[in-house]
Amino acid sequence: METYQKEYDEFIENYKNAEPINGESIGLFICKLVQHFSGSNLAYGNAKIAYNRVAKESSDGVDENTGKTVSMAKATVVTDATTQASTLILTKIEVENLQEMINAMKSLQKGAINDYQHQGLT
Repeated sequence: METYQKEYDEFIENYKNAEPINGESIGLFICKLVQHFSGSNLAYGNAKIAYNRVAKESSDGVDENTGKTVSMAKATVVTDATTQASTLILTKIEVENLQEMINAMKSLQKGAINDYQHQGLT
């Protein structure tokens, strides 16, 4: 399990246990998630570059059976079976997960700020 997932689960568990929470603490946690997001987004970019290199190599190859240029369909199948393709998929999922967590925390933050304002504590 990724570090950000553990931190998120812990934050939500504390929230469920009715521990004091305010917009500022949620905002700080959003900042932590954004730090993870930027690293994951960079990893996704690097994975995309590596995948594209493998795709280029696959499409430039010659089919050993026919001696002709590899078809695009075969090049795609070969490329999608590489570790670079797996890494690309996993890093994309990580980026999407972080985006969802950040959006969820923003919603929670808005709710906490509204509660705070309705209590007349502004």
